[in-house]
Amino acid sequence: MKKHFYLFVTLVGLSLISCNNDDENSSTSIVGKWEYFKEGFVVDGQEILEDYDHAVGCNKDTAQYNSNGTVQEVYYSNDGSGCVEESDTNSYTISGNTITVNFGSESLTGTFSISNNILKIRYTDSGTIYVVTLKKV
Repeated sequence: MKKHFYLFVTLVGLSLISCNNDDENSSTSIVGKWEYFKEGFVVDGQEILEDYDHAVGCNKDTAQYNSNGTVQEVYYSNDGSGCVEESDTNSYTISGNTITVNFGSESLTGTFSISNNILKIRYTDSGTIYVVTLKKV
């Protein structure tokens, strides 16, 4: 589920391609490469975020947002003998600040915002509000 969550997060960023905000500038475009930054939950209305746990000694997990409505996420793990890379490519749809990411037979829906080259995505699963942030590389 964690892998699908991160995939969802990256796809949410793609939805920003069609978002227009007078406060945004060209440096806030979702198209490009993003690195997972922080993750956490909302508790009593407050976000509780911690640094994203990248695999030690490996490249950082990223999401590459493409203008064609696809996103490729790359994840690394360290099995003790070296870094192992996995990747997924999926599609998404957006409506306002809501995004639905489709991966296989499943989909996730959440809301997003972008500010100062930080993409924040929120989604709810089993009553818990999850938050993931990515920073533009």
